[in-house]
Amino acid sequence: QFKPSLKKFAQALMAHAQRSSFAHPMHFDADRARILTGANGDQIVNLANLHKQYCDAALADRPRFLEMCMAILRDTSLPQRFEDVRANLLPAVRARSYAESLRLSARFAGTALPGTSAAPLGEDVVTVIAVDDADSMSIVTAAQLDTWGVSFEAALDVALDNLRAIPGGGFVRSPDGVMVGDWNDAYDSSRLLLSDVIHRAGISDPVAMIPTRDSILLAPAGDR
Repeated sequence: QFKPSLKKFAQALMAHAQRSSFAHPMHFDADRARILTGANGDQIVNLANLHKQYCDAALADRPRFLEMCMAILRDTSLPQRFEDVRANLLPAVRARSYAESLRLSARFAGTALPGTSAAPLGEDVVTVIAVDDADSMSIVTAAQLDTWGVSFEAALDVALDNLRAIPGGGFVRSPDGVMVGDWNDAYDSSRLLLSDVIHRAGISDPVAMIPTRDSILLAPAGDR
């Protein structure tokens, strides 16, 4: 049977959402196989698994599957208890302009923006906390931390432990001697926060570069 491309699936899902009066804007990020949505554009719906399930479904079942996907698009809420979400917390590195872009998006959409908790990481980037599962990712807001009764620092400690516990991956040396993160799990840049992982790369006085949120490079400070 016909198996649509990822782009065609994303278009079908967004069209179904519009027909279902889904109120939030949606953007298809083809490079990362996901849809960005939510009241403030900070809700991420990963499409890889959903696309495979859609292609495997019988033609007659595909409209029902799209309706099932709507539950993921609509559910931007998080569990009310911290214990129910702690296993899914991961640290995420974002550009310092990230929070400002959310504020602008909210202003244009006429919605209020709940404060995003973030810790400075250098001049241009910040650390935020993500709730990550198989099909979606959300950034934790200050209001959500208040609901959980947990400080940003305590939640970040849990997120760092979760990141450290992810098996596999590591740094690999490129032909020019630069060490390149090879986790390929959308959190490569977050390993910058794990000093023990950086130490195991075996570089004396390392300098890190984050070309994108999904990549990290290491090189000795003395290299030119």
